[in-house]
Amino acid sequence: MGSQGIFKSTDGGANWTVLGANIFGAALPQPVGQFPQYQAVGKVRVDPNNSNNVVAGTKTGLYFSYDGGTNWTGPCITNSFPAQRQDITALELTNMGGGITRILAAVGVRGFATTVQFNLNLNGANGIYSATMPASGCPRLCVNCRQCERLCLRHQCNRQRLHDRCKHERRQWESICQYHQRQPTRPY
Repeated sequence: MGSQGIFKSTDGGANWTVLGANIFGAALPQPVGQFPQYQAVGKVRVDPNNSNNVVAGTKTGLYFSYDGGTNWTGPCITNSFPAQRQDITALELTNMGGGITRILAAVGVRGFATTVQFNLNLNGANGIYSATMPASGCPRLCVNCRQCERLCLRHQCNRQRLHDRCKHERRQWESICQYHQRQPTRPY
């Protein structure tokens, strides 16, 4: 049995509510004769700029809630490889200043099928992806570092007070690009 939802407490843990049981508890579609696979929520993060925004990292991608977990949008796929597994293995939300929240999501799958999980070899989406938190719906996540660098410059540097921050982000992306140009098998 997979995830049965996300637990939420608004009173320091004295009481809990299950959110998204109908979204996160269902079995995943699979070929006849395979072992049952279920959705799993591995990561949950709250937007540091707006506590109503919640992001869940699952076996099938990201899910977004803009009302504290009552309703969910997803799965939101982080990349252009929809036929591949989308297991979210790391998730971070960062306050970039000026009300902007950056999403970093890692997709990671082992790389070989097993008798219990037949599709673990569908690992072509493995990588780290970035976006900014949208007001609704699925974000447009970056598939490569040059695209992320352009988004940083376009969306964040348009605001003068974030200019220095963007210079720093650009330097980070340039160093990541240089590293991954030497390692072309990774989809950064």
